[in-house]
Amino acid sequence: MPEKNTSKTSAKVIVYISIFSFLIVLISLFYLNSINFTVFTTNSGEDVEPYQKYGDLELGYDPLVTVVPKELQDLNAKSEIFISSMDPKIGAPNASVIVTIFGNLQDSNMREVYETLENIAQANPDQMLVVWKDYVLPEENPSLAQLAAEAAHCMADQGEFWNYFGFITNNQEDYSKNFFKSAAKNQNIDYEEFEFCFDNRIMQPIVEQSYYYAGSVGVDRSPLIFINNEKVESDFSKKNLEDKIRPLIEQLKQDE
Repeated sequence: MPEKNTSKTSAKVIVYISIFSFLIVLISLFYLNSINFTVFTTNSGEDVEPYQKYGDLELGYDPLVTVVPKELQDLNAKSEIFISSMDPKIGAPNASVIVTIFGNLQDSNMREVYETLENIAQANPDQMLVVWKDYVLPEENPSLAQLAAEAAHCMADQGEFWNYFGFITNNQEDYSKNFFKSAAKNQNIDYEEFEFCFDNRIMQPIVEQSYYYAGSVGVDRSPLIFINNEKVESDFSKKNLEDKIRPLIEQLKQDE
């Protein structure tokens, strides 16, 4: 008899443990589901999910996954470097010469490199597109370079990436979290929206994904430039970049 009672007791304990475990799983799933459907409210009072507010890919924050927006498919056919809807761009949307910069906003020569490419693009507005991708090592305690990149992407969400880029890269000695926020006040944006984006590090996944993608295409330093599919291994002086880009543009003009 004692053996039977012991068996019954053990069976009851197992049943209780199973029920308890099942309840824990249900509670966990409910909690995760509530996080996934968190919404934010815009200034107009409209509730939107985070990815709808800060990205135009319906899959969420990941700009590198399977679905490519239609407006980018032609560009991606011309370059092996994936061009995401989240990448800041300047130039012709249907350009045949695509210059992709993998960079770090704390690089001392970043402003000079961009100005050189901007000048070439302005001289050839119908043939060239400049695309920016971040190459910043992710850290648990974010570096100033990572915070600068996140702030710049928050500005990009309001269409002011390049103006902000120019301002902060001209004042790299002032870099700090407060500087990135004060610099945003000088731009034509909704500052409260920027502040929410920056303080909550909404753009952290975008910056980090760009870094890991860069490694997958052989980027190992910053800045590094691709012209269509060709990696530019030499220096980024104005003369060198012009020597590489202008022949491509001239050939395009002849083919038209």
